[in-house]
Amino acid sequence: MAEIVDQTAQTSHFAVDRDVCEKRRSWLPLAVLVFLTIAVRLPGVSRPLVGQFATKNAVYAMIARNWASGRSPFWLPMIDCQAGGQRGLHLLEVPVAAYLAGAGWAVFGGSLDVWGRATSIAFSAGGVALLFLLVRRWHGDRAAAATALVLALSPVSVIFGQSFMLESSAIFFILLALAGVERWLVTAGWHYWLLATLSLSLMAMTKVFLLVMLLPLASLVVRKLASVDGKRRRRWLAGALAMALLGAAPAAVWCGVVASISARDNPLSTQVYYSFCRSTSVHSFPSPLLVAPEFYLRLTKGLVGAGLTPIGFGLAAVGLFHKKARRHSAWLLASAILVVLLPGKFFELRYYLLLLVPALAVLAGLGWEAVSTRLPAPRLCGVLSLATGLCCSLWFVAGPAWLTPREDCSVTTAAAAFRRLPDDGAPVATLHGAAPDLLYYCDRPGWALSVNDSHLDATLERCRRQGARWLVVADLASFDRNPAEPVIRRLPLVKAGQDYRVYRLSAE
Repeated sequence: MAEIVDQTAQTSHFAVDRDVCEKRRSWLPLAVLVFLTIAVRLPGVSRPLVGQFATKNAVYAMIARNWASGRSPFWLPMIDCQAGGQRGLHLLEVPVAAYLAGAGWAVFGGSLDVWGRATSIAFSAGGVALLFLLVRRWHGDRAAAATALVLALSPVSVIFGQSFMLESSAIFFILLALAGVERWLVTAGWHYWLLATLSLSLMAMTKVFLLVMLLPLASLVVRKLASVDGKRRRRWLAGALAMALLGAAPAAVWCGVVASISARDNPLSTQVYYSFCRSTSVHSFPSPLLVAPEFYLRLTKGLVGAGLTPIGFGLAAVGLFHKKARRHSAWLLASAILVVLLPGKFFELRYYLLLLVPALAVLAGLGWEAVSTRLPAPRLCGVLSLATGLCCSLWFVAGPAWLTPREDCSVTTAAAAFRRLPDDGAPVATLHGAAPDLLYYCDRPGWALSVNDSHLDATLERCRRQGARWLVVADLASFDRNPAEPVIRRLPLVKAGQDYRVYRLSAE
């Protein structure tokens, strides 16, 4: 009898060990994916905010610094570029991720640039983890791993997922809203309802136009309503409507505030440097780009290249015809609506492609599920596909994400030289390409002028009349090509170094 009991206990012990091992194995792919996501983004984390899309990086860094320094409330993002004689208001969105970076910098110190990049990396890793977990529940481990790999190694995801920008946080909030709604519909837990509502609110505050994601969220609710009846259906419907209204309310209120501030009769309107009201007027609907073949050719080329890589795009094309792809029709439709609403953004700005990647990555996961079952050696082919995809990704990523262009190397040096001058608090004019990165590093309100300005001398005179006392120039080669260069060189030279100069605009 004792032997039987002993054998039973031993069998039970082995069963527990087996369950523990299986649980560990089930989480191992997720851990590897998160590690890979972070690893390919880390090499550029300490770079200054210069190079490609330096304007966006510098703008969000300015907003974070001004908020963390107490110069502006969070609902009125402020940059260092002057408007109306003061730092300008940048009312395009409420940049939640930038404020998180600013809070970390204010509390723990260090480099704001690193905090901004690290915040984006954290959101990127969180987005990959959420997408893996979602697709694993929907379609299983194989599709989930392929989907998460496509998002983790997407060149635009790597480049802008380590930049001081909002795109990786927007993707995270989208996926968190999807996960929250799905778990709420399965468990009826109020905490999942709160999570989904908060995620929806943060998503809309980050990018107002992402309210199109209400479409796939609504499709999940409709599927649930079809499976219940009577009182239960009414309760689920009431909960879903309350979630949508409460989630969208903060963004709607903020948009109303911005519209009021931007009105001509509002005294604050002169301080508005840029706003979504101005963006809407510039990008009219319907756009002529929608009937231009060049637009669709460029969009496809972007998705095949920096969006998904050829491997990911090919798998997504296969996955589109998978029978399980119908489940994601609403998500794909929401992505298509974004392209129709904002064709100019997708045509001009590569980082907008990132908003299309998650839905297409799910198709790529389904594509891999369909293809891998027909391969003679699926594991070997999987490794080869991963290696090829990684090489394709690194081809697009290495320069923009990891390297500082030579013409941008003098930005931080020039700004440091300027900051060593006595701080008289006067505004400064900066000249480096057409971006405000040099102004950001000068840490002073002022103007970011363009080397392509054919009337640069007149522009500088206007800055001087508004109180500017200094002109800081970096990348002298591009500056030398401006027609006003001989006039500007006659200004009093205060400091000079390798590829930068500091001039005085006004007399002492």
